[in-house]
Amino acid sequence: MVVVLVTALFLGIAVGRILCSSYTTIKATVNQTEIIEMEKENTDRLLEQLLPPTVAQQLKQCKTVRAEAFDDVTIYCSDICGFTNICHSWRPIQVVYMLNGLYTLFDRIIDRYSVYKLETIGDAYIAVSGAPKTLQQRQHAKEIACMALDIVEGMKTLRIPNMLDTQLSMRIGIHTGPCAAGVVGLKMPRYCLFGDTVNLASKIESTGKASQIHLSHTTYEALEEIGGYEMVFDEVKCLLVKKLFFVVNELNHILTKLRT
Repeated sequence: MVVVLVTALFLGIAVGRILCSSYTTIKATVNQTEIIEMEKENTDRLLEQLLPPTVAQQLKQCKTVRAEAFDDVTIYCSDICGFTNICHSWRPIQVVYMLNGLYTLFDRIIDRYSVYKLETIGDAYIAVSGAPKTLQQRQHAKEIACMALDIVEGMKTLRIPNMLDTQLSMRIGIHTGPCAAGVVGLKMPRYCLFGDTVNLASKIESTGKASQIHLSHTTYEALEEIGGYEMVFDEVKCLLVKKLFFVVNELNHILTKLRT
């Protein structure tokens, strides 16, 4: 009887240890699963910040992202007036703070519209509407024009920490036309646009004026079709574009979104 009791006691202790060990293992597995799920969500969120959501979804499903041709998109290009002088006169850390404050403002504005931020190169900010998500009736021109007007307005109140007296101004260029788009590269792949439309948007921006929105004749025609905008002809000659127009804010009375 004593032997049976002792044996039962040892068996009970052994089973208890096994159950305790199993519980610890299961708990660790659950924790690991939760960590993996959390990391997956963070990775998905990061991927969707680097690439358009539709493109990111294809990559997550291990699908090949094919290059596409778009008949009509509107591209936005902007840079900071006098950026080269700023880089020479400011400390590098000040330039970083300035660009971060500027691009944070732009990123918040862009979220209000059907616009995709393509990239930033130094002080250049490039965005597109109409790709990869297509918009009907040339609404991409309206999305970009409204975004540009908000950016010009936002620049008036933008203040950089430790540089509160600094007032920045932008040159902005907009062009509407066809392009090709696709994901290029293996390391840090990017969604890129190619074609004359991209080059012309950059050229139009470079011939613009501070705090004003410069647009091509094709963008002008698209906004005329949509209606609700006042635009004026630009007398400046551009070798690549025959006719240019200005779109700016209400205070400058050059290109104003009509308020209802």
